Amino acid sequence: MSISNTTPVYAVPDENLVPVSDHLTKMMDIPPSRMFLIKNSLKVYAKDNPGSPIFDASQGDGGASLPGVPKAILERAAEMQVEHGTHYDMPFGTEAYRKSVIEQYWELDSSLGWGPSNVLGTCGGRDALVKAYQVMLALGHGR
Repeated sequence: MSISNTTPVYAVPDENLVPVSDHLTKMMDIPPSRMFLIKNSLKVYAKDNPGSPIFDASQGDGGASLPGVPKAILERAAEMQVEHGTHYDMPFGTEAYRKSVIEQYWELDSSLGWGPSNVLGTCGGRDALVKAYQVMLALGHGR
């Protein structure tokens, strides 16, 4: 193998490279969540059968009952994003976010011993569960 400043080379020998494959073009489409299919089906059933009892045993409503974020908050969040930039931050959230959760949202008294370091920013519920599980593994290691 010859190395050149103009030709890129792999860090592993050619025989250890994963061959090019078209397997991604043959993958099945990811189906929508059944929760949403059930919700939509219940709406159709209710429309076609007025007055019939409907039993919705799904877990939550997929956010359908959430009011959405007020325009003023979205505008301030966009302004903060522009000021902050798009560089990577620590995975638990920026200090400004963590501080605002404690001081402005929860309005916790600092004498309680809870502060920004007790806040974990996530990208949603599933991300929060994964991070909580990682914390449990890390804190419980060896115990």
